[in-house]
Amino acid sequence: MSTISKSALEVQFDLRPAKQVERRMLLDAFQRLSEVGFSIRDYHYTGFGCLHFVDFVIFHKILGIQKMVSMEHDLTLEERVRYNRPFSSIQIEMHSATDIIPNMPREQR
Repeated sequence: MSTISKSALEVQFDLRPAKQVERRMLLDAFQRLSEVGFSIRDYHYTGFGCLHFVDFVIFHKILGIQKMVSMEHDLTLEERVRYNRPFSSIQIEMHSATDIIPNMPREQR
């Protein structure tokens, strides 16, 4: 049984207005931090790529972030997630966020 929401399969993540606003706010904040000396491109991005990897593409292209991890817990989507991965540098972790986040290195930006 797939645990991905039905709406995620029917409406692409990048077309949802609320998600677009949230994404733009984060990008603006990160760009401003970069302008005042934070080396955002040296940070790691960990998120939920799901099927479209929208945030990953934007953060890579606009912010220059190279080190990325996509957390995916639905094993039935693994093949599709790996196929849709836009950059080979994105590490796919097929585990829940509750298993991954507590084990992330604290010194990692």
